[in-house]
Amino acid sequence: VVIFFQRVQYYFAWTLADAICNMSGLGFNGYDSKGRARWDLVSNVDIIAVELATSLKETEDAWNCCTMYWLRRVAYDRTPQRYRIVATYMLSAVWHGFFLGYYITFLTGALFTVAARTIRRCVRHHFQATLFMRRLYALITFITTKIAIAYATFPFVTLHLNPGLFIYKRLYFSLHILALLAIFVLPIILPPQSRKEDKSRLLPTKSLNDEIRKLQ
Repeated sequence: VVIFFQRVQYYFAWTLADAICNMSGLGFNGYDSKGRARWDLVSNVDIIAVELATSLKETEDAWNCCTMYWLRRVAYDRTPQRYRIVATYMLSAVWHGFFLGYYITFLTGALFTVAARTIRRCVRHHFQATLFMRRLYALITFITTKIAIAYATFPFVTLHLNPGLFIYKRLYFSLHILALLAIFVLPIILPPQSRKEDKSRLLPTKSLNDEIRKLQ
């Protein structure tokens, strides 16, 4: 709940800034396939997509969008594949400032991103047989994503090193340990499906956001 209300202040600031830019014409982004004007050129957040995301990637794609685009172009695409995630998160930490809480959060985020990708490769294909299983997978990943984000962003909110480490110590670094187990142990227990098989055999897992948009 605390982390949610921390996000709300960003939603307010970014939405207000978006409205101001649109009033001055800076947000115009051409027309869509139906001929309707698009006013999302400088939109920095998709609130529904953030709140209903079923993965860290979906969350990051919808949060602070302009900065994420810059980070991808400057860091992610230019860094050797092995170091892309850590390099991008560390640049993001430096971009935010020099409070140590930022660095704890973004290093934790890098760890969770690697773990999430590993879990997806090892587990997702076991939940693709039926629509019910796919929706169950979406629900599980939705809940775990929200827990992971709340856990990772505690130090970001507190800013300083000691409060962040205090919180993690009280939680016994539980999610850090689970993330490491997911990276190094899970592939042994549940061998990952190859990328080629994943593309050719699996149906895309729809997020809760996708399901809601379909009903609109």
